[in-house]
Amino acid sequence: MDRTTSIILLESFIDRIERDSDSGKWRLSGPISSQELESLNFAVAELRDHQAFQDIPTRREPMTTRPRVVIKLESLKLEKPEDPEVTLCMDFGTAMSKAFAIRSSTGKPLELALGSRAGVDGSVFAVPSSLFITSNGRLHFGQSAINQSLQDDTPGRKRFDSPKQELSQGTISDLGESPIMQEINPTPVPLTKKDLITMYLAFLTDLASTELNERHGASRYVVRRFARPCWDEKRTTWAERELKDMLAAAQIIADTFHGEWAEGINVTQVRNVLDQVKGQALPSCLISNGVAEPIAAAASRVIQGKAQRRPYMIIDIGAGTTDFGLFVVRENPKEEWIRAFQIGNGIRGVRRAGDTIDSILREEIIRRHGIPTGLDDPIRKRIIANLDLRIRTYKETLFRRGMVEYVLNDDSKGSLTVAEFLDLPGTKRFSELLEQEFRSILDAIDSSWIKSVIAPAGLTVILTGGGSNLPMVEPLAEGFIESQRANIVRSRGPALPQWIEEDHQEFTDEYPQLAVAMGGASPDLPEMMKPVMEFGGLANRTVMPGNLQISGT
Repeated sequence: MDRTTSIILLESFIDRIERDSDSGKWRLSGPISSQELESLNFAVAELRDHQAFQDIPTRREPMTTRPRVVIKLESLKLEKPEDPEVTLCMDFGTAMSKAFAIRSSTGKPLELALGSRAGVDGSVFAVPSSLFITSNGRLHFGQSAINQSLQDDTPGRKRFDSPKQELSQGTISDLGESPIMQEINPTPVPLTKKDLITMYLAFLTDLASTELNERHGASRYVVRRFARPCWDEKRTTWAERELKDMLAAAQIIADTFHGEWAEGINVTQVRNVLDQVKGQALPSCLISNGVAEPIAAAASRVIQGKAQRRPYMIIDIGAGTTDFGLFVVRENPKEEWIRAFQIGNGIRGVRRAGDTIDSILREEIIRRHGIPTGLDDPIRKRIIANLDLRIRTYKETLFRRGMVEYVLNDDSKGSLTVAEFLDLPGTKRFSELLEQEFRSILDAIDSSWIKSVIAPAGLTVILTGGGSNLPMVEPLAEGFIESQRANIVRSRGPALPQWIEEDHQEFTDEYPQLAVAMGGASPDLPEMMKPVMEFGGLANRTVMPGNLQISGT
């Protein structure tokens, strides 16, 4: 056993020592594990090897203890959310996470500068969706997780990046039964995927709650929605249940570790708090339903303030998924109503997005440098592990500056331009696959929509999400596309909603990333009901004055 492992085990052991309320004496809660006994023997042997202690006879000394973490349960005193006029939307993203709130009585947006509060380089509103456990047993979050991982030169170490992918692409199962592999968790303290996702959501919750309270004077305990991709029905049912449970637990953990995130949190304390929360009721009154990301993005982009009956394709390009949503919006300013109809078979999510671009860039760098292909080759393992930690930063630099220069773990260097990247077969294939998905949605809807609405009016395409400005994505909003024997003209919708251009230009730069969180917090959020399968079905829909409603059969 090494010193680091022994220290972590002893800290875990000490955390289970409690003072008896009746006798005032110290006692151990639960049995001693074989690993803990080994760590005690190791510690004694280490002390005896030290010259200063060699003449001390064997004896048992009383142990001191650090106080146990006391979880904070203020949120459990609530029967309903405080500050009912404020709605918060949590956009738990694959690469970056955001949040936004709106006060319904005034329509005032309450910006939540999570990135600035968390010390994220170059980001005001978004924080990286990353966690990292250091070799000395501290769990770091967001930008700190990235920074710590880049300083760790231990071969094979990994961050827990893109935790949302466990919900989007992982096996539908109990995340609480899925242990974290040793490359991510080098400590003997057991942690599961659900544990780490819950801890990240607690970090995000505390940032958002603190911004609401300290910046805007609102309560920490407001109702919150959460954005989700366009999963199929089975995954939606499972993932929404998991997210509701984790977000409710996250509020207790956020209150408990409030303000302690910057330096990382000891994994023994993490384990202790997670175990305590499992035995508590949860503040479920704070958690509303999930909102499909294209629906949330559409809420702030399709209203024109003039009469219209226009089809829209909303495309939300995140890191893990690209979500397509096909709608028809009918607006009648004279009668003060707006209706938006989801076209039957017109919503789909595909698992090709920003992370696909990461993979293409990663494989091109590997190819250029002739990195050994053997899976067990130690040189390859070291280079690939280090490259995996840096690839997202390299991608962002590539598209921000038009070129990226990189250094591999073996000190070899290289560079790549955007033009070179766009010419790669993998990049071209990615573009072609997105175009095929676009066309397949049009091919799948009832022909009456194509004939009566989409072909005559043309299709307005709204690109949103962190990948909306990628050069291989922008062609989705341009030119003709053929479907069901009709040529359809595509035109790109406005880059910004009118209300941002006129009154809130501070959101301009990061609006593509904030669109989902903004729309999800809207008091007039479209309500998605059953889809309208045929164009003729519009005649039977009920008008809901003054609100944008997604209506259906």
